[in-house]
Amino acid sequence: MTTSESDAGVRAIESVASVASVASVASVAAMSSVASSFAYAGLLRDETFAAALEQVTREITPSPAPPVPTGDLRFPTDHTELSVRLELNIVELARHLVVIGDTLYRLADTPGGLMKTFLHQVPPYSSSGTPLSQQIDAVVAATALRRQRTNEILTQIGSPFGYYASLLKIAVDSHPKTFELFETALLAARLTVMPLKAHFKRGRPAQYSAIIAPLIATPGHAAYPAGHAAQCHLVSALLRYIVQSKVPHAAQLLEALADRIAGNRVVAGLHFPEDNIAGKAVGVALASVFVGMPAGTRIAELIEDVGREWR
Repeated sequence: MTTSESDAGVRAIESVASVASVASVASVAAMSSVASSFAYAGLLRDETFAAALEQVTREITPSPAPPVPTGDLRFPTDHTELSVRLELNIVELARHLVVIGDTLYRLADTPGGLMKTFLHQVPPYSSSGTPLSQQIDAVVAATALRRQRTNEILTQIGSPFGYYASLLKIAVDSHPKTFELFETALLAARLTVMPLKAHFKRGRPAQYSAIIAPLIATPGHAAYPAGHAAQCHLVSALLRYIVQSKVPHAAQLLEALADRIAGNRVVAGLHFPEDNIAGKAVGVALASVFVGMPAGTRIAELIEDVGREWR
């Protein structure tokens, strides 16, 4: 072999190595074409080059395709990620509940069509008869508790599951279905109070008095009814329904925890006490929707699963 042929062989091997780096998109036919072009130059007579080419060809030869499964393949429900399950739970609840103005209605499919029945009406925030000046004074008085409750207020901006977990001695890993029900309830309550807030359009305490300096950022939506109160009283009502026979004093403890979390929003300067009263009533009404869901629905099965976790 001449020097020029040897140099060409080296370059050819380098070219083959380059081909190997993109072997995932190459084909044996393409390599055969490359090999043919090299053959015209007499390069395949070089044993080193021929061995290198054979090795690369073996590496890029595709493996036989696995057999195609037959039958109807279903995605395992238990493998669906939590965020998707929560969305499906909420979509299902939305078919059984509607908010129109200041009123919650329960929806049900009947042979005659969709039936709407009264569930709960939220009263106007002025219906308590408490003068606005006294409501402001109540919020100002509550700020005296900030020093001892600041940590609670900050950690309760998000999900308060940790507080319920500490109370009931559970964890996400030990009670995953309880956690799913908890998060479903938080989302359901939030989506229920938002149209009510938009209906009543009540301002936050700091909008009425410069004396009230909120401890944390004021949410960008109306105050009445209170969302945290609705969420926590819904959660407490559901857990009380499920665990009251298994946890000593569960009813009192869960009620007190919901009141505490809701009360902290008054301490923080974000709500009037009236907001919490209305929010609590919404949460209790929503609990009746959860426990009254028809058999076979996602929510009914979830509540059953939670009950099995507590046996």
